[in-house]
Amino acid sequence: MIYQLRIFKDYPGRVEAHIERFRNHTCPLLEKHGAQIVGLWTCLDDEHKHQVVFMAAYQDMDAMRAATAAFAADPEQATMVADSEQDGRIIESRENLMLQPVDFSPLR
Repeated sequence: MIYQLRIFKDYPGRVEAHIERFRNHTCPLLEKHGAQIVGLWTCLDDEHKHQVVFMAAYQDMDAMRAATAAFAADPEQATMVADSEQDGRIIESRENLMLQPVDFSPLR
């Protein structure tokens, strides 16, 4: 199993819109294309209050590439972004990490 960790920095005041987009659209659409959602978090400290952290699991890198390509190509994805950004853009920047657990990691 491999993991994809995405750290989003949202525009001020847009974290709740981002969470709702994940809840209602992003997570179901990713699952439709083969992603296993591990978790979604917001940050408690003031320094990172505009960040949303997301993790998904995949069988291997090929499965992750296939799922993310299918997600990006799905017409529902473009519609969801446009609909959720009617009050302004949500994501200012993002970081994308592919993670492989070490042999003693509880999450493998």
